[in-house]
Amino acid sequence: MATHLSKKEIDEKKRRINDGENPMNLKRELALQIVKELHTEKDAKEALDNFEKTFQEKKPEYEEELSNKGNLVDSLGEILGSKSEAKRIIKQGGVDVNGEKIEDGNLKLETGDKIMLEKEDSSKVK
Repeated sequence: MATHLSKKEIDEKKRRINDGENPMNLKRELALQIVKELHTEKDAKEALDNFEKTFQEKKPEYEEELSNKGNLVDSLGEILGSKSEAKRIIKQGGVDVNGEKIEDGNLKLETGDKIMLEKEDSSKVK
């Protein structure tokens, strides 16, 4: 396992799941524990806050701005390094624009569109 939890602590977590506790609570605790062990407690808390804001509250921070090159493929190609990488991610369903999954790389972008890539990066069209 990737953590220093004792067998007793692991057994307690198993018991909680068997008693019907939401597994997401335990996943969150385990992720926090692993990040604390690999980095710092401060980093772990920041990562947890970012996860909750981005994926549970659906309010990601759009820190990176993306130039509008006319369509989705051309605009994403600039930050991903190539249009073929942009096409691959779009084809695999890894791009949301304004909260909707996009499969058309020719989608025309508008200023203020919010783009999320593969559930980790987010950008806003300037």
